Amino acid sequence: MSHLRSRTLDSVRGVKGNGAINARNIKEKVTGLFALGLAAITAIPALAGSGSWNKTGSMNNARLYATATLLSNGEVLVAGGGLSDAAGGSAEVYNPASGKWTVTGSMTTPRFSHQAVLLHNGVVLVAGGFVSNNISTSAELYNPSTGTWTAAGSMNVARESFFLVVLANGEVLAGGGAGSWPPLSSAELYDPGTGTWTPTGSMPAGSECDGSATLMPNGQVLATCFGAASIYDSSTGAWAATSQPPPAAGGGRMGVLPNGQIWCEGDLLYTPATGEWTAFSTPSPVQ
Repeated sequence: MSHLRSRTLDSVRGVKGNGAINARNIKEKVTGLFALGLAAITAIPALAGSGSWNKTGSMNNARLYATATLLSNGEVLVAGGGLSDAAGGSAEVYNPASGKWTVTGSMTTPRFSHQAVLLHNGVVLVAGGFVSNNISTSAELYNPSTGTWTAAGSMNVARESFFLVVLANGEVLAGGGAGSWPPLSSAELYDPGTGTWTPTGSMPAGSECDGSATLMPNGQVLATCFGAASIYDSSTGAWAATSQPPPAAGGGRMGVLPNGQIWCEGDLLYTPATGEWTAFSTPSPVQ
């Protein structure tokens, strides 16, 4: 899906201009890829330990550039991601036990190409993306216990194709992305206690960082942006460049492995203790 997303964004980049984007142009350019996009995000869960996939229930609404967030109870919230306000504002919850999707409350603001994270209090924060054909600063909160959304404080900078990372202290780091051209290097922090955003140190170089950041075991944040990598220290609010990964890194997903290393899409591993990048060989499924 990340490759599909990259190709689609490249095709519409010429109409972004000053941050506005024409919905008709988007529709024309992605219609041919829409079926492929839906296939890529159709729920097909992996069977743990089997190395295989199994079909599950279909979503209630077709979506593109939506977010999927694992909730505290094990269910999954999917929100936004449509070419119309009706679809773009809807949300639904997937129950792994039943394999079924249930429609939940709609967002306060329809959006796509946004980001979402689960806060320490079990509430989901959604921010940025495209709203009414413009890149947005707005944010909102989803309460799983009530199935409702409420508006949150707006970011200081409009962003899409950026990252959100929950820090060890419960605050949320938003950084990079597109809001203008060239891509953004700015970053800011969301405080769940006050519902406000505060600017923090800027990244060494701006780039579109679509989810390409993760919290490392040492409490620092590693971000990769198309061949560049940097580390955020929440204790100082400053970024520092680290050893540069191969060009394949960045623009993809990242995750922390049980041994503390960071996996990056593109089959790369980052070792925080040494700051080194190494190739990662995907293990064969257990027979």
